[in-house]
Amino acid sequence: MKPVLYVDIYFFINFSMNWVCLYFTGKVLTVKLKFWRILLSSILGALGAVGLLFVEQRFLVMALHCILCLLMCLLGAKQRSFMGYIRFSGIFWVLALLIGGGIQGLMNISGEAGETIQSVVLYGAILFLILYAVWNISAGWIKKKLNSKTTDVEIYYKGERLLMSGLVDSGNLLREPLTGYPVILVKSQSLETILTDEMVSTLKSGVVEGSAKVLAIPVHSGGVRRMLFGFIPDALFISGGKNGRAQESAVVAMDDLGDSFAGCQCLVPLTLL
Repeated sequence: MKPVLYVDIYFFINFSMNWVCLYFTGKVLTVKLKFWRILLSSILGALGAVGLLFVEQRFLVMALHCILCLLMCLLGAKQRSFMGYIRFSGIFWVLALLIGGGIQGLMNISGEAGETIQSVVLYGAILFLILYAVWNISAGWIKKKLNSKTTDVEIYYKGERLLMSGLVDSGNLLREPLTGYPVILVKSQSLETILTDEMVSTLKSGVVEGSAKVLAIPVHSGGVRRMLFGFIPDALFISGGKNGRAQESAVVAMDDLGDSFAGCQCLVPLTLL
């Protein structure tokens, strides 16, 4: 007895899989996908999958399936460059293999013999919830690994020189209100090598000691308002930008809260590159 395949169920399964894969591809690459793009792309993929049922040559099926995936990615997310499109397509393919294999594995473990609509929807939902939970736990780390870039920061202040490794952060939008300069965040242990004790104390507390001169930078992050204190170095050089090693104008502020800047000594605004 030949197995019976219901076209409507097959369409629904592929439509749902396409939607989930596009959704998580956008999450991984931090690409904001529009609803109508995901909808049309998922429908295109599901219709293409149904159409491929009528193609018998295996090699032709594989070739058409690859073309279909590329068209789905082209429709699903607007990319600014060809490499961005290739990157999106690659992540989409990897996630499609992982999610499809994960659903099949869950069905095999549970003893499900066939791809019924109930079993696919159930295990697809379970796998989606697992992936969503894992994403929310590891999203920050994944984004940082995919998008992180480092640079060298060279500071001169009152005859002292400090060379640091900096993590470039597009989310660092801090600016000192009076000068309008972008702010580089540095851990205290790094600044202590070139600053006097009274300057370090002033930067930590905001209470001016001796002749120390500092600038106040208001910070609003995570619903919490606080104040950082910084200074303008005599000279500051950033390496790794479009112009190689270039002198820039910025305020250097001490910040010992938060993470460790992914192993770097400071957090550099993207605007300085």
